[in-house]
Amino acid sequence: MNGNLIKYVKKLQKSSFRDSEKKILVEGINAFKQAIKSGLKCNFIFLDKKYEKSLIDIKCEKFITDSKTMDNMSSTKTSYGVESVFDMPKMNFNKNKNILFLDEIKDPGNLGTLIRSSVAFGITNIFLSRNSIDPFSPKVIRSSTGYLFRTFIKRDDYDISYYKSLGYHIYGTDLNKKGKDLNKIKTIKPYILILGNEGRGISTNYLHILDENIVLNISNNVDSLNVSVAGSIIMHYLYSNE
Repeated sequence: MNGNLIKYVKKLQKSSFRDSEKKILVEGINAFKQAIKSGLKCNFIFLDKKYEKSLIDIKCEKFITDSKTMDNMSSTKTSYGVESVFDMPKMNFNKNKNILFLDEIKDPGNLGTLIRSSVAFGITNIFLSRNSIDPFSPKVIRSSTGYLFRTFIKRDDYDISYYKSLGYHIYGTDLNKKGKDLNKIKTIKPYILILGNEGRGISTNYLHILDENIVLNISNNVDSLNVSVAGSIIMHYLYSNE
């Protein structure tokens, strides 16, 4: 029985299998606790025996095992001690609320950080372009420490101009286009903040619909900031100046 479940957990590292099964893999204690707090249905959980007391009161089918078995299941070289399977969350778009739109974000660490920052700074709608990384990747969920479950997040072919016609103010960041210093920006709600790919920035498909292009004032010692760092700074500013 456990052998089949271990194989099942490993298969859930693949996006196509998650989509077909309507299940997700949640790794780590913090992400697991966020999933529970968010009301997701836990199917079962594998626990490293050294973490058993940390989750002694959980209401979920539990299997206690050793570190070697946990490492074998994990999406990383060394397990975080928790491998749990949940039903795919059903998320609802938050109408008339601010939106973070991520154009071709590929790195799970960047996406996880941006998700956590967006929740911290009041953005609970996250749109991903179709060619972005799967937000339900175990690495993204773990990197977001489970705060992904506090959002509406979906990959799709979004028509941002449609949202602009509804009255959303469109902010973006493009180093190749003349912009306005962040400190001179006024927060106009509801808004969409567009952040682009780690290497090339925002694609040309979206540059023409920006209402304001934001530029961060940084020293000449650095060409640019990591997208998750820049995005977090901007979200904090917009949140603090509402």
